[in-house]
Amino acid sequence: QKKIELYLKTELEALTKEVVKQKGEIELKNVEITDSISYARRIQTTILPDLNKLKDSFEDAFILYQPRDIVSGDFYWFDKINDEKFMLVCADSTGHGVPGAFMSMIGSTLLQDIISRQHITRPSEILKTLDKQLFSTLNQNLELGVSNDGMDMVVCEIGIKTLHIRFASAMRPVI
Repeated sequence: QKKIELYLKTELEALTKEVVKQKGEIELKNVEITDSISYARRIQTTILPDLNKLKDSFEDAFILYQPRDIVSGDFYWFDKINDEKFMLVCADSTGHGVPGAFMSMIGSTLLQDIISRQHITRPSEILKTLDKQLFSTLNQNLELGVSNDGMDMVVCEIGIKTLHIRFASAMRPVI
């Protein structure tokens, strides 16, 4: 019985050492992954427009942006097009966390191109163009069917002097 007890104690100690070692490895990996995702948050935050740009046109404006995870599929985009027109976009990409963040980066980049470089400012045309470009971007190398990636979005064109709003929406209310 003493031999069995000694054997079991030795085995338990060996297994405990192994579990403690694995726990340390998992904790290290967790820190590395969290640090990496936190760095990704800093990158994602840099593509979001500066609140001061919004406040230049609308002094009482504010942004409520609270990602559920470290990085987010939610994003906003805005820019003053000229002295009379301001464009505002609020979007919710498919996926949460890292996949959603990838989608938000793609969406934000495409919006910048569509509105600022292609000079498309009619909300419905922005949505149509974005939909085509998203489909093209996400499905160009897809071999096994159609991707279900996308985003819900509202695009608003605000008349700075008239305060009239023209908007188009994809699965989102204007408010």
